[in-house]
Amino acid sequence: MPNCKGTGIFFLRSLFKQSGQEKEQQFLAGLSGEESDLYHNASPVAMVPLEIATKLYALAAPLLFPGESRPLVQFGELAARNNIKSFHQFLLRFTDIPFITSQAAKIWSLHNDQGVAKAESFKDEKRVVFTIRNFPGLPAPYREMLCGYTAGLVKMSGAKMVAVRHSDSDPMAWQWIITWQ
Repeated sequence: MPNCKGTGIFFLRSLFKQSGQEKEQQFLAGLSGEESDLYHNASPVAMVPLEIATKLYALAAPLLFPGESRPLVQFGELAARNNIKSFHQFLLRFTDIPFITSQAAKIWSLHNDQGVAKAESFKDEKRVVFTIRNFPGLPAPYREMLCGYTAGLVKMSGAKMVAVRHSDSDPMAWQWIITWQ
């Protein structure tokens, strides 16, 4: 079973603290005992089952972002901002987007124990293709959350009109096409 860092679950707990107990109780009501234990005890640096983390994100996002058409994208974007602390966010404004996405690809394996990430930029185009290879079991809700995460990283550079389109045509090479102005 694939694993990911508990960073997202740790962040999820902080979002529920801000949102109030009622939303968190509603969320917890949909969890099994194992899922609830993981939610309450995951540390940011521990590896946790990706399947359970994905379920937690998918259940929590609509509660945390009611009315949003793509709540997992919202969660992913906020998670990116949370993971990149304020000083580093400031530095991102002086860095180009191909560099930011190439660094995100390099750290993929620190946060996930399956898949190989790569960012491909195109000279004179405001476009990057972020690809995760060799991970056919990457869950659809996690891929949706990654749309927001990659958008959040790019937006921190100061880019405008950021758009991320996910292509799921090849499960051996999931792709996120990132464009900006």
